[in-house]
Amino acid sequence: MRIAFIMGHMRMGGAERVVSLLCEQMVQRGDDVTLINLSHARENFFVLPKAVHQINLDTDRVACHKLDTLRHVVHRVGVLRREIKQVHPDMLFAFTDRTNILALLANLGLGYPLLVSVRRHPRFNPVALRALTHILYPMASAIVSVNSVADQWYHHIRSTKRYVIPNPVQVRLGDVLHIDKPPYHIVSLGRLEHIKNHALLIRAFAQLADEFPDWDVQIYGSGREYT
Repeated sequence: MRIAFIMGHMRMGGAERVVSLLCEQMVQRGDDVTLINLSHARENFFVLPKAVHQINLDTDRVACHKLDTLRHVVHRVGVLRREIKQVHPDMLFAFTDRTNILALLANLGLGYPLLVSVRRHPRFNPVALRALTHILYPMASAIVSVNSVADQWYHHIRSTKRYVIPNPVQVRLGDVLHIDKPPYHIVSLGRLEHIKNHALLIRAFAQLADEFPDWDVQIYGSGREYT
């Protein structure tokens, strides 16, 4: 099967990690995999199989005003549409809401099966982006959300097109470390932003901390909530 992934970039991030795992799995089963990257970034944070054909479209632009933003969107959609036709995939996968919108617009009239992946709750998106997802997501072949709360946001779309698939956890048995002596650590990696909700982890551990004195929580990242 000829499969194409559409991404904004392949720098560090949760969606990027999931795409790298999917690419690895699909290459292993014999699929022809192409990664279409809208960004100019050539370096990937996550290692991709050598068999993955990566296309960097270099469509990043800095918009100075609303008309410039519109021109930029039209340009990106046109470039992406041309590349999709060149790849001629059996299945398209797009990740993150902004990229999903561009992919849906680029696929208009082409008719390729297109799955869009919702990576965070839509209420955190700007109003304009929420409106676009509401209008355009029904055009997708399938909508995959990482949890049922996000999925319910799209209740206006028939349930047969909506799926809830949590983030994968990859465990290699040979990499598991057996630590016999304390201290033991719970480690959280992610941007220090409200949307990541590190506060929930802290509150949950606070309720158990007295029962587990040999455990602690360590949070790594950077962002506006760094203190």
